[in-house]
Amino acid sequence: WRWIVQSSGTKLTPEFDFTDAYYGGNCLNFSGELTSDNQIKLYKSNCSISSDTKIDVAFKTGSIGATNMKVGLAFENDPSSFTYFDVGNTSTADWNMKTIDLSSYSGQKIVVISLFFEGGFGTGYEIKVGRLSIYNGSIDVPEPPTNLYVENKVDEPGFVTLRLRWNHSITDVYYYNVFRRNQDNSLTYLGGTSNNAYFVPFVKYEQGDSAVTVLVQTIGNEFGESSFAETTFEWFSPPGGASNPSPGNGDTLSVKNPTLIWTPGNGTTSNDVYLGTTNPPAFVSNVTSNSYQAGLLNANTTYYWRIDCKNQYYTTEGEVWSFTTGTSIADTNGFALQFDGTDDRLDCGNESSLQITGNKITLEAWINVNEFKSQPFAGSVIVKDQGGIDAGYMIRCGGNGIINFNIGTGSWNEINTPANSVQLNSWQHVAAIYDGTSMRIFVDGEIAAQTNISGLNIGNAINSNLLIGESPGFPGRVFNGKIDEVRIWNVARSQSQIQSTMNTILTQEYYSSPDSGLVGYWRLDEATGQTAEDLSYYGNDATLGTSINPDASDPTWVQANILILNLEDEINNNPFPKRFSLSQNYPNPFNPTTTIKFDIPERSIATLKIYNVLAKEIVVLFEEEKTPGSYEVKFDATNLSSGIYFYRLNAGDFVETKKMVLIK
Repeated sequence: WRWIVQSSGTKLTPEFDFTDAYYGGNCLNFSGELTSDNQIKLYKSNCSISSDTKIDVAFKTGSIGATNMKVGLAFENDPSSFTYFDVGNTSTADWNMKTIDLSSYSGQKIVVISLFFEGGFGTGYEIKVGRLSIYNGSIDVPEPPTNLYVENKVDEPGFVTLRLRWNHSITDVYYYNVFRRNQDNSLTYLGGTSNNAYFVPFVKYEQGDSAVTVLVQTIGNEFGESSFAETTFEWFSPPGGASNPSPGNGDTLSVKNPTLIWTPGNGTTSNDVYLGTTNPPAFVSNVTSNSYQAGLLNANTTYYWRIDCKNQYYTTEGEVWSFTTGTSIADTNGFALQFDGTDDRLDCGNESSLQITGNKITLEAWINVNEFKSQPFAGSVIVKDQGGIDAGYMIRCGGNGIINFNIGTGSWNEINTPANSVQLNSWQHVAAIYDGTSMRIFVDGEIAAQTNISGLNIGNAINSNLLIGESPGFPGRVFNGKIDEVRIWNVARSQSQIQSTMNTILTQEYYSSPDSGLVGYWRLDEATGQTAEDLSYYGNDATLGTSINPDASDPTWVQANILILNLEDEINNNPFPKRFSLSQNYPNPFNPTTTIKFDIPERSIATLKIYNVLAKEIVVLFEEEKTPGSYEVKFDATNLSSGIYFYRLNAGDFVETKKMVLIK
């Protein structure tokens, strides 16, 4: 039987307690009102007593004092009578062990084992029994496991998960107990296993506990307990060092306002950024991201930088990298799409404006290639092709840095640039033009390939959508890298036109009507979502991947940092504005967004602010140094109420204010 409770009065309640244990996962808890004697018969037995038989009882009351508990044994010669052995008082509030010598009962046989609780205690009695063992001689003490170590540790907010491993004990093993040593030197039971590895899903961080000691103990077949094997791990290990710097170590840049990007080491929670023209560089900022906007640096100057990775307790000093600046400025607020080279695509649809036929076309894009496909035709940038009828148009990249331009006219007509025309991991502008007499490819505004061929009429790939990053006619021809500022024209642009706009954002004059020939203009600056807006007159908005819902074929939004304005002052024909100007916002009235355009002819500290009719400043759109150029800023008034507002541009000695109307 098990747990037969006998009492002339109120009976105690025996139950398993899984919140506490002497060793293992639980103990036996007796609780309730102890005013009358209670006898709880636990087990039938067939144990013969010899001259060295003993009983061990582990118990716990949570205080020091009387236990009111005895061990009762019934022998074979009189199974209805019990002999009682008092376990005495507790000596500690934690677990106590009482060993009872049965040598004077040698030759007897135990047939019933019970626990007896003497009445008179009153209410609120509770005692836990964690071990009751009968054995002959001494219990064999097993050897502890060896080579205990943390095989894997994952840091989470406020706790860690562990995988422990050790070598088996050289003695017989029943199971292993796993403990954590607390700061007060007590032990917390973490679990038990018969294997030589154990996964601990939750080790909570305790304030002030910079290191944690884990112990493993062997329990032998006779329930003997070994000494402990132990290992200690630092709560927060030093983070790994920063790696994968961009700019790369020793790079010569074309820009002088680079974005510093790196891969933080494992376990990093923040990064100290060091940057300067001396080595070692000076501390400039602490950031939690893996990037830092360096701001406007000196042109043609070598800079040194270092990233120190930090966590709550440690700092791992990084190596010093260097780069040399250029003379241009990058659009650090722009975004692009990252294509994985497997199945990512941007689907621009198949509207009639994209079904370009005739003998004139221009394709443009900024690209940053992560990996070249094996053949020039295998890395699709802008492609609308249809196999079988060999129709369409496309610009592609592959081989060893080769740009490919192809026109389908019932047969394929293509030209390639020389190898190494574009480089890996570098932003470069590519353009392909057919003007009725020649096919030309430009890289960064310079001619890279040309062939004279007259009389081509572009075939209509009528059953194929225009894709960016993949081929609709030949799936699997995919691009691996970033693409930005995609433009498609149904006219042939000149080299000077390519050069004048490739580093600028197209203004409204290009897309407010179809007269410019612009049929598709995807800036790819949305930064989020499933749609890329076509700013051209035709509005061929594109969808990431194969559906309006996120899927595996979606490219990823990333920061772009492509060039938008060249600042080499020696070139006299740069299209810099000749005077300051502030344009009327468009549209006006508006709801809820409008665009404000302005011109800056010289380097100036500029501010653009929004005021209400009471002349109260309500929004600062920017307050920073501006270099010569034409700019546009989008103002979002979602959180403002309908009414009249004013916007004012201050730049150098120039001040101008204009009115705008918000209607909701």
